[in-house]
Amino acid sequence: MMKQILIAGVTTALLAGCVLEETPPASDLPPSCGAEALSGLVGQPRAVADAMRFDVPVRIIGPGQAVTMDYLAHRLNITYNALGIIDRVYCG
Repeated sequence: MMKQILIAGVTTALLAGCVLEETPPASDLPPSCGAEALSGLVGQPRAVADAMRFDVPVRIIGPGQAVTMDYLAHRLNITYNALGIIDRVYCG
């Protein structure tokens, strides 16, 4: 009986810490870097991104290149592979 009470108490305590998070209103969302609109860059040569102008901070990251680990929701990151082909476009 004591074991059942203990298990019930632990379960209740664990569940008490679970809170469903609501989606914040659009005004509370972090700014976007526009990566979704630039997904067409994937598969293009790096030179295409080099020739573009962006309204947000941008990093063009090569294979093995060191970058800072800070996250900026409005910063655009474009990575390319050893062949110089863009393989990823994302915010952060």
